[in-house]
Amino acid sequence: MKQVDLWWNPPHSIGSRLAPWVCRAVILQQSSMEPSTWKLRNELVCEPLSRALFTICQQGEALIRSRVLQSGNSTKPSAEANERLIRFQSDWNQFSLYPQNHPARPAEAWAFASLGEVINATTDRLPEALKNLLWLRNDVGHGHYVGWKQVLTAIDFMRVVQ
Repeated sequence: MKQVDLWWNPPHSIGSRLAPWVCRAVILQQSSMEPSTWKLRNELVCEPLSRALFTICQQGEALIRSRVLQSGNSTKPSAEANERLIRFQSDWNQFSLYPQNHPARPAEAWAFASLGEVINATTDRLPEALKNLLWLRNDVGHGHYVGWKQVLTAIDFMRVVQ
């Protein structure tokens, strides 16, 4: 039976979840990584902050891609990016969100290259804050804990691009 004060229903959540303070207490009592630790650790992520940071990351990635791809590349896209383009162009790609009549459907492999690949392909020297956005985006996108370090990384990025 569920004890009411141990559970909560945060906004935008799928069902009831253990309260973060309960998860933290359980993790502190564990002597080693247990299978439940993964779920408990995910409950400690501050979702509103994580969503705000991820929004900055998405906007930042678009800006970096635009800046790098306009300034020129020193390499060609990877075979993996080319394969993704081919798959996108085929009808097999059932996950594409681009409608057939979209005015700017991707037509080159760079659109499917990872952000790291795009950053490494640039002929320009990028500020460290732009490169750090890659790490921030990966951390937030994979559901890792976010705190002041990640907030400061986002602030540094915004200072560079504004």
